[in-house]
Amino acid sequence: APLARAATCAVSLASVDLRRSVRDVLRTLTIEDARAAYEAIRLAVPGGMTEAVDAHDVRSAVPTITLREAMALAAQRDSIASEYVTDYTIVFERCLPVYQAALVQGLDERTAIVQMYLHTLATVPDTLIARKAGMAAAVRVSAQAAAVIALGGMSSTAGRQAIAQFDRDLRIDGNRLNPGTTADLAAAALFASQLCLA
Repeated sequence: APLARAATCAVSLASVDLRRSVRDVLRTLTIEDARAAYEAIRLAVPGGMTEAVDAHDVRSAVPTITLREAMALAAQRDSIASEYVTDYTIVFERCLPVYQAALVQGLDERTAIVQMYLHTLATVPDTLIARKAGMAAAVRVSAQAAAVIALGGMSSTAGRQAIAQFDRDLRIDGNRLNPGTTADLAAAALFASQLCLA
């Protein structure tokens, strides 16, 4: 939502202008934005959110702080929340450069998306996994993603075989190791990329 709003306010849709506009949007978030976001999160029933963490938890019926302030409280334990505080650092400084570099190297769009996803997962432990299975499990999954990249990722036969096994490993135990936060970050990066190409 902040990216979409930023696109309507940006001077241009060049990456630097879009990010500047995102920064401006994030700094003007309100308590009403928090209320709407809390309600959306409650309706979505995301995995791993079983207990309240503080007084401003999304289970609160009526937030008393702005959405950015609420996200700042969760930033240490949730990568999506941290994006609201860092002006989308992961999206703009990790995801997009890897995705764009993969396209420049001649990879097709789908392959570039997988490469971006793997690189993001390798460098940013997935906080959905951390909520469901603990931070140690999230760090192990990141190490596995790094090992897949070391084998070439989507650019080599060994890498693609390792990706297939990695995918199977992530699906065991009722999908507790589903890197859903990484998926959200990748989706945001693809949205930003499409905005910048418009």
